[in-house]
Amino acid sequence: MPHYQTPVKPLALAIALASSQAYGITCTQDFNVTSQTELDAALNSIINSCGSAANPYTIGLADSLSGSSVVINDSIVLNTIELEISGPEAANVTLKLEESPSQAESRVANIRIVESGHLSLKDLTLDGDSSAEVDDYRVTALLHLESGKLDLDNVLLQNYYSHDDGAIQSSGTTMISDSTFQGITSDDPGSIVSADSGSLIIEDSVFDGNHVGDSAGVIAAFESATLTITDSEFTNNSTDNNGGVLYAANSTVNIDGSTFSNNSSTKSTGKGGALYIEQSSLVINDSVFTGNKASNNSNGEGGAIYIYDQSGTELTRTISKSSFINNTATNGGAISVLGDNNGIAGDINITDTLFEGNTASNSEVGSGGAIDLHTENSNGLTVTIDRSLFHNNDADDHAGAINFEDSSGSTDVFIISNSTLSNNTSRSSGGIRYSGGYGNGTTIANSTIINNTSSIANSGSALYAQGVTAGADIEITNSIISGNTGGAGQVCANEASHNFSYKSSFVSNDDSGSNCLNNTADEASQVGTLANTLDPLLATLADNGGFTKTYSPQRGSSVIDAGDVNFTSDGTDQRGLQRVINSRVDMGAVEFSGSVPVLSQIDISALSEMEITENTQVDINLSDYFTSTDGGDLTYAVTGLPAGLSVNAETGAISGIVTEAGTFTLSIRIENDYGLFLNKEVEVIVLAEPEVEEPEAEVKETETEAETSSSSSSGGPINPWFAALIAMIAFVRVGTRVKR
Repeated sequence: MPHYQTPVKPLALAIALASSQAYGITCTQDFNVTSQTELDAALNSIINSCGSAANPYTIGLADSLSGSSVVINDSIVLNTIELEISGPEAANVTLKLEESPSQAESRVANIRIVESGHLSLKDLTLDGDSSAEVDDYRVTALLHLESGKLDLDNVLLQNYYSHDDGAIQSSGTTMISDSTFQGITSDDPGSIVSADSGSLIIEDSVFDGNHVGDSAGVIAAFESATLTITDSEFTNNSTDNNGGVLYAANSTVNIDGSTFSNNSSTKSTGKGGALYIEQSSLVINDSVFTGNKASNNSNGEGGAIYIYDQSGTELTRTISKSSFINNTATNGGAISVLGDNNGIAGDINITDTLFEGNTASNSEVGSGGAIDLHTENSNGLTVTIDRSLFHNNDADDHAGAINFEDSSGSTDVFIISNSTLSNNTSRSSGGIRYSGGYGNGTTIANSTIINNTSSIANSGSALYAQGVTAGADIEITNSIISGNTGGAGQVCANEASHNFSYKSSFVSNDDSGSNCLNNTADEASQVGTLANTLDPLLATLADNGGFTKTYSPQRGSSVIDAGDVNFTSDGTDQRGLQRVINSRVDMGAVEFSGSVPVLSQIDISALSEMEITENTQVDINLSDYFTSTDGGDLTYAVTGLPAGLSVNAETGAISGIVTEAGTFTLSIRIENDYGLFLNKEVEVIVLAEPEVEEPEAEVKETETEAETSSSSSSGGPINPWFAALIAMIAFVRVGTRVKR
């Protein structure tokens, strides 16, 4: 973007300097501003008189301005100047950025930071003060960081419209924290916050109800920019085309602990209801994408995320411990991937992630209810899905859960392991559909594919393959395929050049229609027929530990200890727990290990209601409060016990004489025979031992002597014991004198 020099207005400068002198403002560092006039004078003193000589500067808007507004009327430039403008902590002072149409037309930002300039805005409401007249001209950002730094902390940015560059354009380092951007609108080319190279960091912030006419509903990242988003919320943002929240190209994107809900790309060709990622590396962790939408017309792709690459450059895209729920698009209800021209290369890794209720909603072309991958002309892409759950996703046409379409002869690799696909539906293949390519192989390992549905007769209800490269068999190892309905069978390959091969796997019924080829199975596999359908004896979908729900084998299931005898692994099952128990791997996504220990019907809160007193004997048995639903043995560990108490790890008995009073938080860990555990905390109050009052002496010595003396002198009766004592003392004294 071209850079423009800010025009200097002699009259305005003269007035400002006069005001500066009148108010006695010099090149000090701290300004306490109580009026509009003082703000004007302070800014002009810093920018036009002092420069960077007294860096850093602070303009504090006084508490007396709370509930009111002050205005930066003219554009300013921070050239090597470091300036902080802050309001009261309540952020209830509005700082308005205004301009004339002539300024907007000349593409002058309200505040520009150049060279090593540094602007910090803190505890403010920042108002663009858009008006119809300005709306006709505004083509540049409120804040333009050409280099240097820009910090926004506890800032509310609102009421702003631009034809072009949005609210913030950054080519340096911008930090946005604890801030809210709402109701901001921008036209072509879009974005509310734009990072053209440099670094953009967003923490603990909210972006709600913003709209951009072209692409990038909130953020644009280009030119090798680095974007980091942490613990932030993006809600109801939209764009006409690509990226309801973010459009990133040739950049690095890191997202952690954030939520993207009800964002959208609205036109028929819109891609990426929340994120549009082009030729960029991507890391998403511990985040939620829900209710996002790429238009469900003819060509909307990636309800939550659209990933595109045509460079053939090896990049890594990683998603972990995240959830994609109720997102919608034409293709790829949650995620859509396209490799074009030179293709997409590198890795796509998805781990510990939930895909539930996502929809590919076009009846003619809707593919991949959860994920749609079109890796045409790919240059060696490896896709790995591990420890994840695909549940209740739907595609109107192909693949209720995952659609893989690859170009013929590619070197791509697709691996699904320790994962579950259940209750997904589609017209053609309720679970996974493969088409073309896969020269380096496709593997489904240690996974469970259950209760998926296909509605047309010539496809597989669980797995369907067509046009796959000759010899590129799809291998299914240590896995369970059961209860899938509709189509020509559970597993169907309709090309003579390839088939599905089962190795140490369970298939409840492998009968299929005439259009499906015979699948192969080794001797270790358990394969049923329509006349003899096998039951894997799986429990219902439940929280058995780990990030996602799972189907656990029930005691007595034939899949337990029935996997590949040569399988060795230091890895985990879908729950993240030990994969091999009893020396042989199980079939399916979950390694049988009994049940997760659960609370019994007795409420653990009863522990908090017990009366415990200091220096008394305590006997508590944790086994009264916990049990393992499969009857397995439990072990107990407790930290935070008061002094004098200990726990028996085998019986759960807490005993001893408690020797200190106070309030204690006990951290209790219960573990079963197979390493599954439950952690609970309970607060226990130990009352101080009551103090025992010593009885008062019946008669004090001094009082006794006084009373005796008084009685004697008054002629009252003398205690005979006291008389005897006096006589003895006299005898001792006489004896002592005689001896001397």
